[in-house]
Amino acid sequence: MKLLIWVMCLSGWNAVAFADGEVAPVDPYPAYTPTVPLGAPLCGNCLVRPLKKEKVRRISLGAHLELLALNQKLGSDTAILGGGGVHLRLRNSGRFGFDFEQGFLYGENHNQTYRRWSYPFQWSMMIWFLPNNDDRRHLNFYALGGFGIMPDTLKVQFTSGDSRSQDLVEWMAHIGLGAELRFKWFAIEAEARFVGLFLDEVLTPGSYYSGVNYAAIPEASYGFQGKLMASFWF
Repeated sequence: MKLLIWVMCLSGWNAVAFADGEVAPVDPYPAYTPTVPLGAPLCGNCLVRPLKKEKVRRISLGAHLELLALNQKLGSDTAILGGGGVHLRLRNSGRFGFDFEQGFLYGENHNQTYRRWSYPFQWSMMIWFLPNNDDRRHLNFYALGGFGIMPDTLKVQFTSGDSRSQDLVEWMAHIGLGAELRFKWFAIEAEARFVGLFLDEVLTPGSYYSGVNYAAIPEASYGFQGKLMASFWF
């Protein structure tokens, strides 16, 4: 029996001797059976990669050039105001967003006897054609609509040393369309809006013009607003 165990050990086999004298050989190289973790794919050689988290930029800050043409008058000339402003835009990962803008506009008639400073603040709800995507350069389109308020300062020069000025307030409503060329974190936008304006006749001196025809700022008016914008997305 000892001889048999010694021979089995030399041949690469291990042996286990039991109390009754029986000897059972043990394979030194047992077959390996891998265990499959819970939730792992049931294939032998597939590679599971983690899902790539999509980058979404939700906040935009920028500046813009602006032109506002109204059916109002500066003296005998049509009221056309130009200037610039700043804006903030918020977007979700889909197609919806909000826009907040502050403008600084100026206009005058041909002989500079009528001058006007306007400061429109507007907020809008936006609907985009394509969802918020940061993967590549793309062209996107959007529609927007909302409300605003525009304080105005009018100054009339009667003679070289005699002038009068008044501060008025107009309420605004607008709808518009725009386009955005996006380069991940930078974008160029252009948009056009139709604007309706309503003179606040509760505050003084707006109440002086209630029912007055051909006022410098009528009770209700309309116009078109165009903007060229540059924005940084974060």
